This record gives sequence, C-alpha cells and structure tokens, in this order.
Amino acid sequence: MLYQNIINELNSYFQDIADSHNLIVRYDNDLRTTPISGIWYECKIEFDRTEQKEIAPNSYRVIGNLIVEIYYSIKIGISFILRQVDILIAYFTETTVNNFLKFKTPIVQNIGRVEDNFQINIICPFYVDN
Repeated sequence: MLYQNIINELNSYFQDIADSHNLIVRYDNDLRTTPISGIWYECKIEFDRTEQKEIAPNSYRVIGNLIVEIYYSIKIGISFILRQVDILIAYFTETTVNNFLKFKTPIVQNIGRVEDNFQINIICPFYVDN
C-alpha cells in the first residue's frame, strides 16, 4: 500500500462523513479561503513510522494519525461542538475501513482560543498492514 493510496483512502473516508453531516472541510494543500465565522474542519494526515511486522516475511505496518481540527467562532457554544466531537469519534473508534485501514481509539485535545476562534482537535491513530 503506497502512502498516496493511504492518504486518498483517509480523505475519502472523512469526506463521506463530512458530506453526510454537511461539514465544511479543508484538506492539506487546499487553496480555499478559511471561513470567517461558523464551524469548519481541517483534515490532516501525519505518518508516524513504518515498522517491520513479524507475521510474514517482507511485511510491514504503516502507522499514523488522521487529525481533525475543529474551528468554531466564539458565538457558538461548546456543548454544540462537543456533540459534533462525539459524532465524529464514533466513526473512528476501533473501526476498519475497506478491510485494510484500521483505526484505534481517538484522542480529543481542547486547544482553546486561537485568534478569534476556539479549536478542538480529534487525533485518530490508524495503521495499515502490508
């Protein structure tokens, strides 16, 4: 599994979720302007490391994080955002996508105020075995 395939699969999976919930999402290298108010999401992918697997010769595991950054204006209450967090976490908790992309338990980080907005991150650890 090439890294580009993993990135495409992760972005496609998150975009399907975003479409079903009418979320405004920006991805890495997205040229769209950041929204001024409301709620928007940024989806980032970080690869941690690749490690040899002991199951079979010439096999390895790719490990990384899908990071969903949620930005929301000060006028929106935290309780609404936390409901959004709960909805998204359900999609990424111990989930397998297309029989190869496996998510572990997400971590929620309350970043707090960033300029005129607040930010909460959902870090979704994943791995792919090859």
